[in-house]
Amino acid sequence: MAECTDSHIKLDDAILSIDEGAYAGFENLQEVHLPNSLQSIGNGAFYSCKSLKSIELPSGVVSIGDDAFFGCISISQISLCNSLQYIGNYAFAHTSITEFSFPESIEDFGDFLFADCKKLESVTIPNSIEYISGSIFRGCKSLRNIIVTKGNQRLKSTEGVLYSTDGLTLIYAPNMAVGSEFEIPYGVVQIEDFAFADCENLKRLVIPSTISDIGVYAFRNCLNLHEFAISDNDYFSIVDGLLYSASLSRLIACPPHIYTSNVIIPNSATYIDNGAFAFNNSIEKIAIESTLVTISKRFAYRAKNLREVIIPSCVEIIGSHAFANCISLIKCNLPANLTTIQHHAFVGCNSLPSPYFPDGLITIEAFAYADCSSIETIEFPDSLETIGDEAFSGCEMLQNINLSENLKYIGNGAFSLCDLREIYIPDSVQYIGQYAFAECKNLTLVSVPKNLSISPEVFYGCDNLQSISQRNE
Repeated sequence: MAECTDSHIKLDDAILSIDEGAYAGFENLQEVHLPNSLQSIGNGAFYSCKSLKSIELPSGVVSIGDDAFFGCISISQISLCNSLQYIGNYAFAHTSITEFSFPESIEDFGDFLFADCKKLESVTIPNSIEYISGSIFRGCKSLRNIIVTKGNQRLKSTEGVLYSTDGLTLIYAPNMAVGSEFEIPYGVVQIEDFAFADCENLKRLVIPSTISDIGVYAFRNCLNLHEFAISDNDYFSIVDGLLYSASLSRLIACPPHIYTSNVIIPNSATYIDNGAFAFNNSIEKIAIESTLVTISKRFAYRAKNLREVIIPSCVEIIGSHAFANCISLIKCNLPANLTTIQHHAFVGCNSLPSPYFPDGLITIEAFAYADCSSIETIEFPDSLETIGDEAFSGCEMLQNINLSENLKYIGNGAFSLCDLREIYIPDSVQYIGQYAFAECKNLTLVSVPKNLSISPEVFYGCDNLQSISQRNE
């Protein structure tokens, strides 16, 4: 039982756990009194309690679940207890905490723990923590200092930057601890994943000869980075401002503020890191000349000035979010060997015209072209079998589609909020998800196979629909 008002909750002393989502979305909740008996807080228990200002954990709490306080934007202070052993993914993300100290009792914690905590300035790491990933600080733009308790055997902090105790690995450099130019200390061998993520002050990075390994997303969202400088390094090369492995077989990153508008990726580059061109503000054209099979995840995510991409015919997969929110993209050929367009690949590309899908394409995953508001007509190849959830949702100019004769699956909301007028569902279709054509206000005629079961929600909000005719076999 609990004493409960809109703004105040006092839980009964016998309560051992708070269930998943128990108070999620209680936007007026300002104060919570947790009982001494409490041992665990479930996933999303206080999700988006936007008025909640502080949390004090009683001494017996052992675990905090995923998203437990996600979106509690008014929380500025969290008092943890010395019994706490586990904190889940995103547990304190999108809060207003300014400092945080892990308790000595902590044994494990999830990813993106402090994601988008934009006021977080300082984090203290106790001796019990042996490893930490920079990804837990994603979007912490005010972070200036990571403090490591004296005696930690695995980690150390130098001028706010987190390293392994032997100095061989640079784990994470907070945005406010890095100036416009940063020279990685000589002797560092490895740059960890997300190591310089969100360092918006950084303009020039000097990489010493000792560096032999650079992790993925190491320079994610370094919006003002314009130059990598290498000092006698045998492991990496810079070509036209882009960072490659020495053999040029791996393209690692393109500075988001590079002083060029056109990039040619050579045929030697058989692998391109995830997010290599993400958040780029300069590049207008990318020509890929390599023998890639896959366009990597977040390849050019939010590259706002990218207008043209030339993809070689050997590419079979376009990765998730590869060109998401490339708002200026007007030309992107889909290669002859393409079989799969992964989820969110072109979402939000609102300048992209109607795509030409090649024969051999089998799958278009969820949200692949959602909100591509310039697409007017689509001819799907007969090879296509799957259109994922909301794949073309919000394509508000889309009037005409010609579905594949081998299409089997149309996902939930696949063509919702489009401008479709007539639809012919092929005999091959075995499933149409809920709201697949919802809110298509100008849809008037639909033809479906006789034995295909369709729920009423498929055409929800199609106010001008005149006829749904079922064909004989």
